[in-house]
Amino acid sequence: MTKVLLAICTFMLFTAFAPTNDSILGIWKATEMENSTIEVYRNKDGLIYGKIISSDEQDFIDKLVLKKAKYDPEDNVWRGEIYSLKKDMTIDVTLSLISDKKLKIVGKKYFVTKTFYWEK
Repeated sequence: MTKVLLAICTFMLFTAFAPTNDSILGIWKATEMENSTIEVYRNKDGLIYGKIISSDEQDFIDKLVLKKAKYDPEDNVWRGEIYSLKKDMTIDVTLSLISDKKLKIVGKKYFVTKTFYWEK
């Protein structure tokens, strides 16, 4: 009986802190993108997008940088695309929450991988 109760408590603990489909929504600071602030939101199509709402680079404001992200509950990550304004290219991206205030972004294009972080 004790093992069953322990298993139930463990399951509840892990599911209580597991990311949800909307965990990455909100305002994030991306210092490596010219000190940009990005609003991450769910669009009408049900996918997640991110738009720059402020930046040291004025030409970046209102540009869409995160596109078509969708939550993968099996891996606890979001997969989508990120647009590099400086390089004018779209990159496959995987996003994962490190904490409720830190988002890890891993971009991959061909054989190149870059990891960076956004913070709330």
